[in-house]
Amino acid sequence: MQKLVVILLWPVYFSLAAQNSEVWYLHCDSGKAASCAYLDANGQVKIPPGKYDTCYTPEFTALAFVKIHKKVVAINKAENILFEVYCENQQPDVPVEGIFRILENSKIGYANLQGKVLVPPQYDAATPFKQGMAFVNIGCNTALEPNQQFGNGGKWGAINRHGALVVPIRYSNLNVLDAANQEIKSPEIQ
Repeated sequence: MQKLVVILLWPVYFSLAAQNSEVWYLHCDSGKAASCAYLDANGQVKIPPGKYDTCYTPEFTALAFVKIHKKVVAINKAENILFEVYCENQQPDVPVEGIFRILENSKIGYANLQGKVLVPPQYDAATPFKQGMAFVNIGCNTALEPNQQFGNGGKWGAINRHGALVVPIRYSNLNVLDAANQEIKSPEIQ
């Protein structure tokens, strides 16, 4: 009897898995962000126009970046908000190596394109990943000067994709001179 139940449920499992991997496509009328919708491959509306202030993700697989109430957030296909997405120049973070920055209570962390939080938000400043490593800061002033990417002060270190420190957070500045070899040279220690 147990084998029969498993056999009968197997097609249901594959049907649900296919729905989760289905791609929804961004469709906008007249180039207006507020008139954007997500459609499936058959043209069926999955998220109607006007639901979000702006939709950023052209192909919605596991998650999409949308703006709602002046915040960019990542949503899943059930339209649950997964987390707030870090923005630069009023645009959502661009995923690098399948990882992007997220925000919670003004702290920065990292998530992947499947919606999994890889590094919980805990840093005051953070760079995108490059060759499996990202620079993170604790204690910087987040007030930025013109043409400045990060605030002043604090201490910098580096983490890997799992959030483990590969360079201790104790440097006032990190000079990466040989990124190809991931060799960190001449950090200034204060």
